[in-house]
Amino acid sequence: MTPSEHDPMTLTPGAARALRNGGIDAVAALDSAMHQALLLAPGIEHEEIKALLGRAMSAVLAETVERAVHDHPELRPDEASWIAIAKQEATRRAGARPAAAHGSAPSPVEPSAGATSAADEEPLYDVWIDLQFRGGKERETLCAVFGHCRLPKTPAIGETLTFWPPRSETTTFDVIARGGAQARHDVSTLIDEIAHSIAPASEGGKAIVTLRCAPIEVASVEDGRRVASFMKRHHGFEVDPYGGNRLG
Repeated sequence: MTPSEHDPMTLTPGAARALRNGGIDAVAALDSAMHQALLLAPGIEHEEIKALLGRAMSAVLAETVERAVHDHPELRPDEASWIAIAKQEATRRAGARPAAAHGSAPSPVEPSAGATSAADEEPLYDVWIDLQFRGGKERETLCAVFGHCRLPKTPAIGETLTFWPPRSETTTFDVIARGGAQARHDVSTLIDEIAHSIAPASEGGKAIVTLRCAPIEVASVEDGRRVASFMKRHHGFEVDPYGGNRLG
């Protein structure tokens, strides 16, 4: 049923914005749940999981985002706004409080000029991930990629870290998980180790927190190149110049 078929009244702008933001948050949570399930389920169950969560996401979008935009077309989110809203809602649910101006939080769609976003206030972590390939009997490391990311809460060992692509991204790569090779459009791994290091006081005493993640096993060297390229283009990562690099 479309919004126009069950639209007894027009939502106020504030209600429509809240409905839209909540719908985006819910879809992001369902998308995350799908990728978690795909990591844990055997390949034979993947199509059913995708269909199940796909129907759920479509229903949520129809009753929230599409309804809000139907009543107020100016609320239609573009790609940047969608990502900003998803981050703000995730931060809110994690218990963080975005900086407010005169008692109200700035809109993620129309931030105040010169304002510091909630994301800028989140702790910055160094992240390291090995890319591995089983060319023979043993897995071998193709390279390590490293970069920085901000997280809304302190991470814990065993938690999943997922790096999403832009909504327009079409590149996929095959990774090895339970059940065999899977075509993925995101990079998902587990936090294996959390390390802390502190610079000398004479150099400012800056503390650095490093997240060392579980290796990502790719199906081929070419898939490894695609993963490294994905992390560089969309998340600012680099290949470790001091470690081995078999990507060529």
